[in-house]
Amino acid sequence: LDECVLSAGNYFPEDFNIISVYPNPFNPVASMKYSIPRLSMVTAHIYDLSGKLIETLIDSKSHPAGIYDLMIHTDNMASGVYFIHLDTVDEHLSHKITVIK
Repeated sequence: LDECVLSAGNYFPEDFNIISVYPNPFNPVASMKYSIPRLSMVTAHIYDLSGKLIETLIDSKSHPAGIYDLMIHTDNMASGVYFIHLDTVDEHLSHKITVIK
């Protein structure tokens, strides 16, 4: 897992948000920046268009408030459209990504 904290501790984002996925479309790696406004258990998964789970990026990991950067690798993905689901206990986000190989 390639994840780093860009800002935590002194900065508290207002919203749970996927800030960006860049580049998109991409190959072989993209960066997903997201914000967490308070201490939360976070999960992130990638699904294909049929709803099949392709990859678990984050599996119920505790995140303090802050902004994070997660690297997405296309090793297990064919060319196509996918959805990243970023979830906490009470909030759910989805973002479309496109892989080009």
